[in-house]
Amino acid sequence: PAGDFVVRNFIDEIVGREWQKLGLVPVEACGDGEFLRRASLDLTGTLPTLEEVRAFLASNDPQKRSKLIDDLLERAEYVDYWSLKWSDLLRVHRRYVGEKGLESFSGWVRRAVRENKPLDVMTRELLTAQGNLYTSGPVAYYIVDQKPEELAETTAQLFLGVRMQCTKCHHHPFEVWSQDDYYGLAAFFTKLETKE
Repeated sequence: PAGDFVVRNFIDEIVGREWQKLGLVPVEACGDGEFLRRASLDLTGTLPTLEEVRAFLASNDPQKRSKLIDDLLERAEYVDYWSLKWSDLLRVHRRYVGEKGLESFSGWVRRAVRENKPLDVMTRELLTAQGNLYTSGPVAYYIVDQKPEELAETTAQLFLGVRMQCTKCHHHPFEVWSQDDYYGLAAFFTKLETKE
């Protein structure tokens, strides 16, 4: 790609190829102040302190952006912020799972973020969860939604980025998903058993 885009990893390579296919050119890199603000808000949900701004802007280290990201990922605020985001997505709420279930589920989410658990592992733990809600946080995934259709819709939206609700009644008007796809995914959840 044109511009000042520098490939630093395999994700950049993939993005660069897609840009070329689509005829897109990346915009100019932002300045250090804007980068510091964006990275801080994106990773910790907070603005940098005045001291952090001054130190970052005064630094001549060519690796300061990478080092900033590594530093932000090690902060407690990162764990707090991203645990909250994942908890919102997974609907970690006492209304669904009660006080003890909330403690178990939110604790599992928090540990997953703190330990930098890969998303495929988190997903597998949720979808294959077994045991007692109070001792196995991921089990709450099957308490929040219990019907196979609800679980299929939630799973498709959360982990595939696809809204399948339309295909319950008809072929998706803007996608390739059909009723067969919808009920095929729902069938995965039909053999589940929950006990009080």
